Amino acid sequence: MGPKVRFLAAALGVALMAVPATPADDSLAGPVAAQVVAVIDGDTLAVRARIWLGQDIAVHVRIDGIDAPELRGRCAAERAAAQAARMALSRRTLGQPVQLTGIRWDKYGGRVVDIVSKR
Repeated sequence: MGPKVRFLAAALGVALMAVPATPADDSLAGPVAAQVVAVIDGDTLAVRARIWLGQDIAVHVRIDGIDAPELRGRCAAERAAAQAARMALSRRTLGQPVQLTGIRWDKYGGRVVDIVSKR
């Protein structure tokens, strides 16, 4: 914000408010209680997170530090490994309560990255 805008705001008696953080700058330490409702692939879960009393949100969570093979991989071996990773993650998490910490926006829109641990 330039000096002219500051002067004009001061002259008009308008309070200057900080510009809200962009989603890329936003984070939440947690812990946030969640329930795994689906396993998207070997490193992404769909959860229902409890954000307030009686208020839950549905969100896709990329597990920090995990990079599983892609279900739409380039070759049959990668696709088979991706299916195996998804099945292994499903056995460990599907329907289970988890705790989310270190929550931040993922580089791909619409999901977050965080540390997922059993509650």
